[in-house]
Amino acid sequence: APGAVGGAAGAAAPARPGPAMALEPLPLPAPTPHSQPGLPGAFMTYLAANPAILQEIRDFQQQHRLFFCGTQPGDEHTLEQWQSHQTFMAMVERHLHGFLAAVEATEEDFTDALLQMKSGQDPHWRAFDLLLSKVDFEGFAG
Repeated sequence: APGAVGGAAGAAAPARPGPAMALEPLPLPAPTPHSQPGLPGAFMTYLAANPAILQEIRDFQQQHRLFFCGTQPGDEHTLEQWQSHQTFMAMVERHLHGFLAAVEATEEDFTDALLQMKSGQDPHWRAFDLLLSKVDFEGFAG
């Protein structure tokens, strides 16, 4: 189909009408004496110290949500949806690299720390799992 990923190049599908999507706010957990240790904790501290990051994500959601209104599970994704996801991923990568540079860590260090949280059933894992599910295209588009 024109406008669909893999469809005719340059063809643009109009934004689909549909109900306004409810945007989930991206609140940060309040710091507690038992905040996450290590890189995950440093990441949450970094986000709290840089509120413009979450605001940029909220703004992005607001600007791109019409590309996804009316999309049903199993629908073919449009070129605009795919491009929106690519733009989102570039934004996430930019902020992640800013964080990693600030704490002098690598992506591998951060990934290892998150895997330790997951395997250790850390109670803070759920917040990171929700964030990571939005990075996957199906989670992002759904």
